Amino acid sequence: MKRILIASMALLAVSVSYSGSAKHAGSCKLKVGSNTVTADAAAGKLVYLRCGACHTLDQGGRNMVGPNLGQMFNGKALTAPKYRYSSAFEKAAPKWNNLAKLDEFLRKPTNAVPGTKMIFAGLPKAQDRANLIAYLKKETTDSSCR
Repeated sequence: MKRILIASMALLAVSVSYSGSAKHAGSCKLKVGSNTVTADAAAGKLVYLRCGACHTLDQGGRNMVGPNLGQMFNGKALTAPKYRYSSAFEKAAPKWNNLAKLDEFLRKPTNAVPGTKMIFAGLPKAQDRANLIAYLKKETTDSSCR
């Protein structure tokens, strides 16, 4: 567990420049609950660096410390095969196509799902969360960030 924390902290200290491809270019409108926000998937890729130490995004990809997120927007809960979710997460069974719930979870995972084994402190900035959601949608669904 100590090595994971150190790796995560090292990722936060890395300075990254990103030249976006056509897949990640521009911003889009994202509906989060009753709010519509402008989100930028290219900026979300930079935010994702904090997640990539524990999660993969490719469809059918391997689980790491955290589950693979390749099926996260399919309308079902607990989508990573062979991943051992915490009992708290199994009970909550969040469906991430509800972007308001995903936004709440990303803000502070331990508040959104008390008892989760996810040790990430969360993303306090709403714009970071919106950008990350846009990136996750583009990487896992091939759809626009709606």
